[in-house]
Amino acid sequence: MAGAPDSAFATASHNLHRLRRSALNPFFSKRAIANNEAQIKEKIEHLCRRLKECIENDEVVRLDAAFMALTMDIITQFAFGDSYNYLDEPDFKLEWKETVIGGSANGVFLRQFPWALPILKATPLSLLQVANPKAARLVAWQHMMRRQADAILAKNAAGKKAEGTIFQAVLDSDIPLAEKTAERLTDEAQTLVGAGSETTAKSLAMITFFLASDRKKLQKLRDEILTIGPEPDGSFVLLKLEQLPYLVSALPGSVFPNSHCVQTACITEGVRMMSGVTTRLPRVAHEPMKYQEWEIPTGTPVSQMNYVVNNDPKLFPKPLEFHPERWIEAEDSGIRLDRYMVSFGKGSRSCVGINLAWAELYLTLAYVATRFDMEVYDTTAERDVLIDRDFFVGVPKEESKGIRVKVVKAL
Repeated sequence: MAGAPDSAFATASHNLHRLRRSALNPFFSKRAIANNEAQIKEKIEHLCRRLKECIENDEVVRLDAAFMALTMDIITQFAFGDSYNYLDEPDFKLEWKETVIGGSANGVFLRQFPWALPILKATPLSLLQVANPKAARLVAWQHMMRRQADAILAKNAAGKKAEGTIFQAVLDSDIPLAEKTAERLTDEAQTLVGAGSETTAKSLAMITFFLASDRKKLQKLRDEILTIGPEPDGSFVLLKLEQLPYLVSALPGSVFPNSHCVQTACITEGVRMMSGVTTRLPRVAHEPMKYQEWEIPTGTPVSQMNYVVNNDPKLFPKPLEFHPERWIEAEDSGIRLDRYMVSFGKGSRSCVGINLAWAELYLTLAYVATRFDMEVYDTTAERDVLIDRDFFVGVPKEESKGIRVKVVKAL
């Protein structure tokens, strides 16, 4: 349904998935992300410069687009060694956000009619833009990814390796040559760029909106961040941020792949409300399963939506409210609330980029929360922030104009 059948994300076979995932895992390890911390900070500093310009020009900022420009510039630098520089665009390349959402939305159609994918890919883009704009965005996205894959393969064949990039790591891995074709790299690129931009950006936009709407929460967070920074050069250190009790809620034995066994309180609450992939992700068991008084036969697809778990009022009272304290209260009570937070998935199919996402969330929130005062502009939680529709990822109401703020002051 993602239109990228040869990506690790879309691979049904367990053994093939493990092979494809093995080529990506080292690049997204916690150590690898720490080694690239300076690269992430550089992009965040760029965002901060843009936000200062917005103050000077008295501009209204689309936070969801601004944060997506940030995450896009980071993931494309990681993947291809060449950032798309969407942070330089006047509107933070809002068109790209719409492209990713449109491509994801088209998956609703492809799930029911998978035979349509080859037809869509073979249809001239100009015709597709008239007949099915959402499908056209998906195909245009794939064309762009294919050009990127072809360029990397050509350079690699000429001995000009793109060292330090995800796809060079894949090409240098010991997986079979059949796994290193332009077609497969294109599919892998599409899912990594899409997943590595939209969900993290949406979490950041939601968190920032709720903090801007509640000065007490914002000030509490800001005060604690300032106890450990910034450094003399104005930067923050990821390792130090991970220890803060309000930004972070320590949960011993946490299932999240964090060597310090920590959970962020504000960030985890935002990630819970974002929900990650909102559509159902079916699994098929190879033996009968017993659930209460029912037996589920072998071969039956079974699925559960992340959104339903993350918004279960029995687990998360008043789930539509931004309440970071719930994670600290759970910790104080010895409750493993993190067991039920499934935005990144669970097990061997969980999000490969979780460590990158956490790093972006920690660092971006620290920089933005301590450097700027923002006021919400013509934005409501019900219309513009909370999930209303399932486009593979959750999106707000159709009439939403995005999460908008005015940056009123640099601190």
